[in-house]
Amino acid sequence: LTVAIVTGDLVAAAGPLQNFGPSSLLDQMVPAAVAIRADARVRGLRAPPRVHRSPDVDSSIERSAPPRTVIEVQRNLLRTLIDNHATIYGIGVVPGYDAAMPSSLGTLWTVGQRHKAGLLRLTGVEYLISGISDPSMPTPDGVEAMMDPLPGTRLFRVNRVLPRVYLAGTTRVLPDHAAREAVFDPEVVEGRRAILAPHPAAPLLAPDAGPVEQSAGACELESFQDARIAAQCQATRPGVAVFLEQFDAGWSASLDGRPVPVLRVNLAMRGVFLLPGTHRIVLSYQ
Repeated sequence: LTVAIVTGDLVAAAGPLQNFGPSSLLDQMVPAAVAIRADARVRGLRAPPRVHRSPDVDSSIERSAPPRTVIEVQRNLLRTLIDNHATIYGIGVVPGYDAAMPSSLGTLWTVGQRHKAGLLRLTGVEYLISGISDPSMPTPDGVEAMMDPLPGTRLFRVNRVLPRVYLAGTTRVLPDHAAREAVFDPEVVEGRRAILAPHPAAPLLAPDAGPVEQSAGACELESFQDARIAAQCQATRPGVAVFLEQFDAGWSASLDGRPVPVLRVNLAMRGVFLLPGTHRIVLSYQ
């Protein structure tokens, strides 16, 4: 009887707070997702495209076209790719839904708020949804306007984003407290240097704090799946293949069929040390 009374009391109190819109809201892909996926196909992206939804989106919608009903609020969230929903369209969200975000990525994202353009490039975020106060304002440097998902919001394409896998020809081995600023040096954001966490394999590359001009080679994704990523690299000198994916102890790597260490790179990402030559890297999660 006590359980029944408490259950009934909770249902009566919580019921009015549970506002659900119709399932038809999910029947079609929203225009912003259509635009991102179409653009990603044209650009030949082999990994799911990534988007960042700026924190100012909701307040900008409130100023431009305040929603009048719960359904309108839900529709606005979907049309601007709210973090925990956009993945059903095959679009990755960065930094991601909080419950699944590792602390290392959270640290990188917090520190990077002072380097917003570099942060998007460093984490491979190709698209940005942001609030806009005036639709006629000029487009900020580093992005291209694509469409307006809702009044007061705009979808941008981010320029000069690092590829999902690239070859860095020099490294610095730094503890996390020093790496938090070093990862936003121009050489790192442009992919010429990698910041390595201390690791027995890290000293294989000589530390280099000077300017970096010469490329170490190139890498290209071969295939991309949730628990397996393959890439081909052509290295002209020793380097680190950097994968713009979250580092986790469950990931292992093979280089030309032989197991090799997975290095933690740029605070939150994965790296594999390479010698000169043509190589195939496979990352697997267990």
